[in-house]
Amino acid sequence: MNDPRYKPTKTEIVEAARTLAGLDAAIVRARALGYKIAPPRVVGFCFWAFAELDRKLAERFFDELAHGLNLSQDNPVYHLRERLLSNRRSKAKLPQLELVALFFKAWLAYREGRPLRRLFWKTDGPSPEKFPIIAGGVR
Repeated sequence: MNDPRYKPTKTEIVEAARTLAGLDAAIVRARALGYKIAPPRVVGFCFWAFAELDRKLAERFFDELAHGLNLSQDNPVYHLRERLLSNRRSKAKLPQLELVALFFKAWLAYREGRPLRRLFWKTDGPSPEKFPIIAGGVR
């Protein structure tokens, strides 16, 4: 159901969790990173969405995000990790929607092999960015 006011029952949630392919791996990733880098629901959702597109690349992306080892300063994961760690230290936290947008933007650059100098999502001003689409309509 696409009504934002709709609240699924516990039974519906459990059934969806059982039938969604790859959800178990997303839960493992979310628990492994915990609150060390971002809210688990953001980590889990993003891993699930990315793994639907390219499982091996998603695993590498999240391994690099978790460990931060040997990341060059133009690596999209480096910039995402820095933004997330900065957010963890800050009293004013980024909204979860913005966190997901940053994950998506970093993923797009990573998947394309495109270097980044900085990572941001401009939501205001004269030319705000649309929410990034990762593929096949997944926003």
